[in-house]
Amino acid sequence: MSRRARGIAIVACALVVVAAYVPERALANIEEQRARLPPPAPCTDPVEGVWMSHAWYPHIGHWYIFKMEIHRVPRSPTALTGAIHAHYWPGEQNVEPPVCGAVEWRRAISAVTATGTIVGNRLQFRGTRLGPIQLLCGPPPTTENVLATWTGTLDPALHEFQSVLDAGPTWVAVPTVFRRIRCLTPEQSAPQPHVEIRPPPIAPSRGGPFGCSVGMP
Repeated sequence: MSRRARGIAIVACALVVVAAYVPERALANIEEQRARLPPPAPCTDPVEGVWMSHAWYPHIGHWYIFKMEIHRVPRSPTALTGAIHAHYWPGEQNVEPPVCGAVEWRRAISAVTATGTIVGNRLQFRGTRLGPIQLLCGPPPTTENVLATWTGTLDPALHEFQSVLDAGPTWVAVPTVFRRIRCLTPEQSAPQPHVEIRPPPIAPSRGGPFGCSVGMP
């Protein structure tokens, strides 16, 4: 292969990597979030219950476990109320909440009040008043926490709330998947469904590290 032809092949390979590899990484992130969550708790009401997410957010370098407790507002077909709890810590290798001493800090905070709406399968839920920070390990934070809003769609087949998180300039439309893990009362429980949780997709290697093979003389 001539030097010019080899250069064209390398550029073409790079374009394939940019076009195909980045979306697969984004998809894998959502699948990884799903794989960490407990089995679903099917309830008779489509939205009431305790919903949980467990995600790594690389843009800030923190793990977060969010739990939403969602109640319907009596005599309203769309209004919701409840609370939100956040447990968070640094270190990509610390998938589960680490013990003190194995991490520089670990904290928790709650939106002690929260409100939202449900229209069809479209759900929005947001904190309205923050409680105090719980310092589980390490020093107090140097920045303030802000109230967050999650907006998205309930998927009854997967028992998921597929949302995006918005909270000021640092968090803009950040994908976050919740699964309902508990009904509010035992009387609200429905028969346990069969939900298949698949591991993140892994792209097979073909020729090169990203599926491209460039011939050399």
